[in-house]
Amino acid sequence: SVKDFLVRVRLYDPEARLIAQKDEPPVRGLYPPPQWQRGEFVRDVHNFLIPVGAPPGKYQLKMQTLDAETKKPASNEIALASFAIERVTNLAREQVFIAHPLDIPMHYSIMLWGYGGFEGTHRAGDKITINLVWHATRDVGTFAPPRLMLYLRDISGRPVEDWWRDPITFYPPKEWRKGEVLKAYYDLQLPDDLPPGEYSLGAILHWDFSAPDIARIQIVP
Repeated sequence: SVKDFLVRVRLYDPEARLIAQKDEPPVRGLYPPPQWQRGEFVRDVHNFLIPVGAPPGKYQLKMQTLDAETKKPASNEIALASFAIERVTNLAREQVFIAHPLDIPMHYSIMLWGYGGFEGTHRAGDKITINLVWHATRDVGTFAPPRLMLYLRDISGRPVEDWWRDPITFYPPKEWRKGEVLKAYYDLQLPDDLPPGEYSLGAILHWDFSAPDIARIQIVP
């Protein structure tokens, strides 16, 4: 008989970053694998929700099986399909999952609507993945901002670390259109010698260093 398993479906963005995942039993649990007969073909359908706010680009869908008991991989991950996500300019704010809502002007045509990924505590040398939710209040066009700077400051406001990133590498701001809501992800490597304590993290899209901090993170020993 077939050992019981789960199906894991994953969505990767154009930078090969995992942005969505769904684990569930085959056939929605209605026909468990141990009941399958030798030589039988079983048709399986999985509904997968593309996260609202995913920037336009070419994405890839992959799957693998997991041991139902241990939840450990039981097969290699295989590519199912590649597809393009198109531009959407009529999203409502409520449609996008924002862990921590904000409403900060970052550029004459771009608002920072929120962030996520700072939950829990971190240690020096950790790599953390954060997300920022951008809203284009008008077509950005040729007045696109320079690269995004993310910065870390200690409790006294002293600069500790800067990270320079493209706002969205595969979808430059000059292409952003009025009404778009874009959820972008960033990997940040914390310094190896970062002392324990509370720190603030901020973001700047242009040369306005009066931009407020957006979040606090706790570094533990």
